[in-house]
Amino acid sequence: MTAKERGSLEDNEERDQEEVEAGNGEKGQEDEQEKKEVKEETAEEEKEGDREEQRGVDDEDELEVLRSQVVQLLLELEETREVSQRHEESYNELQGLLEEERLASAHQAESFTRQIQRLQAQLRSVQEELDSLEEEKASELWEAQEELRVAQEEVQELQQAAEEAAAERENDIALLQEELCRLRAELERLRGTTQEYELELTTLRAEISMKNQRREEEEKAAGEGLIPTTLQAPNGDIPDKKTSLYQLEAEALLSSLIFLMRLVGQGCPVS
Repeated sequence: MTAKERGSLEDNEERDQEEVEAGNGEKGQEDEQEKKEVKEETAEEEKEGDREEQRGVDDEDELEVLRSQVVQLLLELEETREVSQRHEESYNELQGLLEEERLASAHQAESFTRQIQRLQAQLRSVQEELDSLEEEKASELWEAQEELRVAQEEVQELQQAAEEAAAERENDIALLQEELCRLRAELERLRGTTQEYELELTTLRAEISMKNQRREEEEKAAGEGLIPTTLQAPNGDIPDKKTSLYQLEAEALLSSLIFLMRLVGQGCPVS
């Protein structure tokens, strides 16, 4: 019971006591007895009220403690709510970032996939070009090998032809050397013949000179009427024509000899 309730109860008890005193006298003793009982009851009630008040104070203290605990719990709850809200906001933010990262990763993976596909297509194209180039190079290599084989055969043929030509040239040189030696001997013979013809020409010229001198003397004597004119020699110029012919033949042989010596580059020495 609270102090307010206890005061209200005391006021009621005083009013009841006044009413009892104002009552008839016959009931005074009973009233006193009743008052005594009431007082006793009141005392009991007061004691009970004190006890209840004490309990109420304890209850109020406990209630105050509970209220403070509730307030503390409410504060903690509010703080927990704020922390939970912050965590939820962080979670939502992280969820958004994760979603953006997932989308970016998906776009990047798609881009990488396209790049890989493009690179694979380029790789296939390059591989096809390499295969084509290998086939082309193999064909060119085969053609080059064939050309090399043909060239080697031609070289062998040319070497053989060169060897044959060298052998023929050596034979020709030997023949030309023999011809040169023969022509040299012929030239020497012609030189000797030329000398003989020159000697014979000198003799013939002397004879002609003597005949001309004799003819002049005979003509001179005939002019004087002493000796008849003699016949002149009709072929007095024949030795000169033979000499000229042998000289031309000798010059032709000499020119041929010089040409052969230049062509061969070697031969018998000319004395």
